[in-house]
Amino acid sequence: MTGPSSDRPLGMELRPLALGAVFLRRWRWTVLFPAIVVALTVVLVFVVQSRYTSEAIVLPESRTATPQLTGGLAGLAGLAGLAGGAAQSPKLYADLIETEGTLDDLLSRRLTSAPAPRAGGPGPTLLQWLDAGGETHGDSLYYARRLLLKRITTDVNRETGTVTLRVALNAPAVSREVAGWLVQELDQFNSVRRQTGARNRRVFLEGRLGELDKEQRGVADSLRAFLEANRQYQDAPALLFEARRRQARLDQINEVIGNVRREYENARTDEVNDTPVLTVVQAPTLPVRRSFPERKLLVILAAVASLMIGMAIAYLGEAVHQWNRTDAEGRADMEAAWAEARRGLGRVLPLRSRRDGSEGR
Repeated sequence: MTGPSSDRPLGMELRPLALGAVFLRRWRWTVLFPAIVVALTVVLVFVVQSRYTSEAIVLPESRTATPQLTGGLAGLAGLAGLAGGAAQSPKLYADLIETEGTLDDLLSRRLTSAPAPRAGGPGPTLLQWLDAGGETHGDSLYYARRLLLKRITTDVNRETGTVTLRVALNAPAVSREVAGWLVQELDQFNSVRRQTGARNRRVFLEGRLGELDKEQRGVADSLRAFLEANRQYQDAPALLFEARRRQARLDQINEVIGNVRREYENARTDEVNDTPVLTVVQAPTLPVRRSFPERKLLVILAAVASLMIGMAIAYLGEAVHQWNRTDAEGRADMEAAWAEARRGLGRVLPLRSRRDGSEGR
């Protein structure tokens, strides 16, 4: 009766006890290597700065006043997503956050949640607080923009039309404050910067009303002066014609003023209905737990990954060892190939000769 021979083919050694023996024999890879990796991971996750993510959810709405459709047209408009007015795509607001103008405005604001550089002085700007590097102001802005683009993320839900903003920075209060700034930027874009057709129409009609009122006063003053100067104009055909002409002009202006005033009131109503509304579904939150790094998860992943890699290296090393013991011909062939490769490398990179020559000198 003979014991387990090392000359058996490798495929016959794939038994639990045999694998256990392999892993115990090569404990440096199966035990020491994972332990070192886990220890380094633990040190790393405690050295890396923590990040805290503040989240806000907004719902952009566009209350566009459009004529009501009935019958088959209403059904077609509903299928096309046009019923109730043309709503602005939420993707617009997500893209707006990533523009240089928005980022530069954020970077120039002063933080109230961060300690001031000097006692009693104002808080630092976001650009100063990030301290992204750069020798000049332009370089600092460039690096800070790149950093903010990595730390600010948006998620558009096309089913509900909501936009989720996430700001991940190294301080919870600063994350919430910057997220609040982003919500303010979107609201300002809606209420100030965005020019609608109804607003332009209202501005035009408002200016036109001013012109018509001025013209009306001029014609009315001219008619009054004419009547005061010609009290018996009914007996003179020329004077009667002139009085009727001026009165007709005044009546025409009054009619135009009435029509423009009605259009002006309609435009004011349409402007209110057409102004997009930004509803804050969830105000920026104050994070209480770090979002990065997830220490437990990273340590577990490092332990599992390093153990798997160590076991694979141990098994491969044992397989190579058995092959060297059982395959004499293959071992000789490998040695010959290795010697030939060394000679080829020596011809391409004659390091040995150079070293020898330098030692001789």
